[in-house]
Amino acid sequence: MDIEAAINDPEIISDLKITKLPGFVICGMKRSKYRISVPLEPNESIAYLAGAIAGDGSISLTARKNIAFPLTSVRIYNASTDYLRKINALFRQNFNAASAIYPKKGENCFELKLNNKIVWLYMTRIIGLPLRKENLSIPAQLENKRLLKFFVAGLFDTDGFESEKRFGIMLSARNKSFLEQLKKLMIKFYGIEFGKITSNVLRANGKEYGRVIMRLRQSSRDAFVKEIPLIHEKYGMDPRRIELRVFPV
Repeated sequence: MDIEAAINDPEIISDLKITKLPGFVICGMKRSKYRISVPLEPNESIAYLAGAIAGDGSISLTARKNIAFPLTSVRIYNASTDYLRKINALFRQNFNAASAIYPKKGENCFELKLNNKIVWLYMTRIIGLPLRKENLSIPAQLENKRLLKFFVAGLFDTDGFESEKRFGIMLSARNKSFLEQLKKLMIKFYGIEFGKITSNVLRANGKEYGRVIMRLRQSSRDAFVKEIPLIHEKYGMDPRRIELRVFPV
């Protein structure tokens, strides 16, 4: 895909200046001192960020009254501010873009928010993350043995769980086809097997929410822990092991 054409969308951003350099481009608006770097090819840490957004995150586009250009935002939610600071560091390393972390209103967790249009364009137009979660699928650029495991790590660090030494993930019922796709690719690339995708109904605040759940087969636990570069402290791994998992940039 043409990076310049993808991020230079006149309906989203104006007066964009792009400078080509080996391996990436530097982008900035003519009236701003800030410069954002955009890699020409996705790397391991970008795959991880995409997985974290696909898990417990969101990408939004909001029209504004009397303003020609919409508001864009990338958000990731988590109970751990330490974890969100690691995410913030990955955004800085890859895009030279900084996010802010706030308590999420009305909930016992925190929100990382990034309102950078260039990062938004990269994640939607280059990586291919959807605005609506029911359209979620494995991004084509990450559907390979080198990058998929980092996407999966971000997905499980934000939206996964471990119960009785079994890793699993629970998503909206609308994402069943996404889990089916993920299940097949995990066998194809890593020989890691998940069990049958099951469903249930979550009842909260007088409403019902359909959910789908996919759990790792116990026989694949060791391979999953070894292959998938999880970095969240909730899984109780040796902190030294986590620090050794430095993503290439």
